[in-house]
Amino acid sequence: MQMKRNRIIFLTCFLITYILSGFVYTGYTTPSEWAQESITILSLNSLLTESLMENEKYQDPITREEFTELALGIYIKAKGTSLEEIDDTHPFLDTSNPNIGRAYNLGIIRGISNRRFAPKKEITRQEIATILWRQINMMGITTEPHKTADFSDMFRVSKWAKEAISFCWQEGLMTGIGNNRIAPSENTTREQAMVLLANAGKKYGWLNPYKTTKDFETLENGYLIPNKTDLLIRMNEATKLHLQLITDPYGPKEHLPSDMEEILATLRINKISENVVLKLKQKIQDSWHEAYNAPVLENSYIIDLDDGRRVELRCDKGIDISIYTPLFHDNASRAINAAKFEQLSNGYYVPKESTLFVQSDDERGIRLNILTHSSATGVDIHNQIHQMLDILKMNEIPQETIMEIERKVSSSWNHIENKPGKIEITYRELPSGDRLVYSSDSYMQIKIFHMDL
Repeated sequence: MQMKRNRIIFLTCFLITYILSGFVYTGYTTPSEWAQESITILSLNSLLTESLMENEKYQDPITREEFTELALGIYIKAKGTSLEEIDDTHPFLDTSNPNIGRAYNLGIIRGISNRRFAPKKEITRQEIATILWRQINMMGITTEPHKTADFSDMFRVSKWAKEAISFCWQEGLMTGIGNNRIAPSENTTREQAMVLLANAGKKYGWLNPYKTTKDFETLENGYLIPNKTDLLIRMNEATKLHLQLITDPYGPKEHLPSDMEEILATLRINKISENVVLKLKQKIQDSWHEAYNAPVLENSYIIDLDDGRRVELRCDKGIDISIYTPLFHDNASRAINAAKFEQLSNGYYVPKESTLFVQSDDERGIRLNILTHSSATGVDIHNQIHQMLDILKMNEIPQETIMEIERKVSSSWNHIENKPGKIEITYRELPSGDRLVYSSDSYMQIKIFHMDL
């Protein structure tokens, strides 16, 4: 009795210690070491969907829907076809996922009944073997096993899965889990399923031969770039451009799809999240111009990363993707010293002392005119643009307008000459009724004028 009481006291103290230390079990957030190469291969081949990457729950059991989408993705990759070419109708009442319909019409999957697919149900090992077996057969590969697998629990394998289990065992795609057991009704984790599919993809040549970081070399700033590439690659840490990947503007347009995949692979190997990569890929595909056989975007497409960096996509009959830290990223939080400003008769504030060119001319309706000097370079031009944005903030120009200007200056920056690049004339109406106009071409100009004149 005393021993039992001591054991209870020990367990209670142990739990209290964990609670007080703030320990909360949330599951693993990174893949196991043995699964990392396979996950990298699937990622580099654009096969990991946003749902699979969500929260990175690699040790969670994979569902029937998730495994089906992975298997379908490998089929599409192997066949060189597209999702749009495959019929997505299906008889199931418990899912609206078109990819379930596509896999069903291809013959890769079946339901658990005529009307139910059970998409959220955790898939079993014998179901996985059967899907993989069907998929391999559809690729024109003979899938009749030479003999029945000799697992000690083969008697537990359903009749419809015996041939599939034996084939996957024969091909080395599926092994036992200990004591020579196949455990047909047990579940598989996401990372185990990813390793299985990556191994099949490598074995039968379905996936591009991306491997590990050995295919890449390291830049001075730590970013990785392909060892052999036709891409134009730039970096300029002085202007916070970490990596710029550009397709050859004079190269054949038919190479653009493969160039895009190489650029996206480079982003992935540099740990840009799959969600960001998928958004960029979709934007490129959506902007494809049939007449040019190339992507064309009217404006830059920008994604702000959690760590303060930005990824920017520009397409002008080619692909240009940059990773950089905005030059004026801290502008929103900069404290403005009002004592350094004076107020004009028209109500606007200008610096008492500044290296900018600042003027107003109310007779012509110009309330405020601010220019950087075209001869300024390096630190001087950076300081001038900081001053320019501070003037806007002091005059209570809407923050979204200030940030828009900051983004355009940063993203259009001429990293070779270390000057503002070209920004077309842009108009913005202000809450006061005045109009703000900004533009840039080697120097930056912002003008505010009265709409009545």
